[in-house]
Amino acid sequence: MSEAEKQVPPAKQDAAPENDAQAKAAEQAKREKNRKANLAAMQLLLDAYPEVFTLENARPLKVGIHEALAEDGKLSKTKIRRALATYVRQTAYLKALVEGAERVDLQGQAGGAVSADEASHAQEELAKRQARRKPQQNRRKPMNKGPRRNSNAGGKAKHQQAPRKHKPEQKKSAVEEVTGTPEERMQKKLEQLLATMGKK
Repeated sequence: MSEAEKQVPPAKQDAAPENDAQAKAAEQAKREKNRKANLAAMQLLLDAYPEVFTLENARPLKVGIHEALAEDGKLSKTKIRRALATYVRQTAYLKALVEGAERVDLQGQAGGAVSADEASHAQEELAKRQARRKPQQNRRKPMNKGPRRNSNAGGKAKHQQAPRKHKPEQKKSAVEEVTGTPEERMQKKLEQLLATMGKK
């Protein structure tokens, strides 16, 4: 035992791991609250300007579009900042950042073009996300356990069970279908939400 540990009473030593766990839980709750606020702000942006902000057909935005959003007054500056930060990190938006692609302003009019550096940065970010996804996909592969052994070693005849009828494949819930990085899961959920809203 180190000198520092000898000086700390046992009750405080036991409390340290508990405090770490509480701090981690608090940090995770804070991040989740922040993520939900970001998604809510982005949804407000998607609803307020559907002709410009869309995840189905994302287009590069004009540099400085936040100023036009602030002047328009439909959203507060805080919500604009949250919404834009979330929107431009979406995979669909990054894929739209191709060199020479036309940027759009708040009215959907041309407002510049994507530079080679901007396109390169977007491609790097997409590659990083893909690299992060591969290890997650490898971890999720089910193990092949092989054929089951017959446990009827006592010689008694087992009752033959009727073959099971295959149930029609149920649709997976939106949560089950979403995999990948948090940004990709968020984008997928928003796309599914928008798709269901469009059907109503």
